Amino acid sequence: MQNGIVGEAWAGDEDAALLEIAAIVQQEIAPNLLGRDGSKVESCWQAARPATFNILRDRRLGLVACACVDTALWDALGKSAGLPLWKLWGGFRNALPMIAIGGYYDDIPIADEMEQLRKLGLAGIKFKVGGRSPAEDAARVLTARRARARIS
Repeated sequence: MQNGIVGEAWAGDEDAALLEIAAIVQQEIAPNLLGRDGSKVESCWQAARPATFNILRDRRLGLVACACVDTALWDALGKSAGLPLWKLWGGFRNALPMIAIGGYYDDIPIADEMEQLRKLGLAGIKFKVGGRSPAEDAARVLTARRARARIS
């Protein structure tokens, strides 16, 4: 971006692959974006897309790298315009319902986690599955649903 404005992004819970994601951005995506108009986000996204084509690595890493660049471009545009993104995108609200990502495979009891999230006034939850057997994950989801029903 121009005028020293820097767009920022966070790769979420990708700590294990963060260096690889950063390398994809720096070595594969950035060279394709040099000289492009950063305000043409869709054009930049198309130029970044080949980073997802490498069949010798987890395709998700290329997608996360593209998402980080996309987020950073929008962040820079908002900063440049002096507007929050909701307003830049034509929104008329300054608050939106929010969800949390929960159900991580840690030592926090699911019922306690659901209660904590409910107290925050969140609209919902994206619950982690796939780290255990289908039967175990199904039981975890049922526990979360029952806990949320008690709290509602």
